[in-house]
Amino acid sequence: MFTRDIALSAHQLASIPKLIRPLYAWIFNPVKLINSHRKNARTLLGPVIQRRLEEERLAQENGAVYEKPKDMLQWLTDLVEPQHKTVEYLAELQLLVTIASIHTTALTFLNAILDLAAHQECIQPIRDEIEAVISSNNGVIDRAALRKMRKTDSFFKESARGTLPPRKYTTFFSLRSSS
Repeated sequence: MFTRDIALSAHQLASIPKLIRPLYAWIFNPVKLINSHRKNARTLLGPVIQRRLEEERLAQENGAVYEKPKDMLQWLTDLVEPQHKTVEYLAELQLLVTIASIHTTALTFLNAILDLAAHQECIQPIRDEIEAVISSNNGVIDRAALRKMRKTDSFFKESARGTLPPRKYTTFFSLRSSS
């Protein structure tokens, strides 16, 4: 919802003339909703961030090796300057990463769908594999089922790498120019 609300707020403010934007923002306060997401992120991530920072501090004081979790939050924590290792800053970074990840995931999926449309010979084998895996898993799609979808996974990986043969756009453009 954070990503959606950021986009909606930006769109709303962009449609308002610059001269009256401050008045509009004061009356309708689109930032209020965004700040509620920030507060929720701090509330949810705060205990995790505090615990990790405390564990890292204690490990340094005792000369022990801190066993770092392997996740985005730890990666962000490792990248920031020491003065930015706070709940507020790290929660904000996590929110910003979600904005980027939603768009890249959507674009990756869209490109895979376009590649599938361009390589229709792959549709039936992928469909067969998905149906077989779902039926063998009692109609449930979970991580175990997804790991069994090797053809589907391979197609998505090759699509994301951009190694599938190029699509042919000439038909569409020649039809458009002749009409």
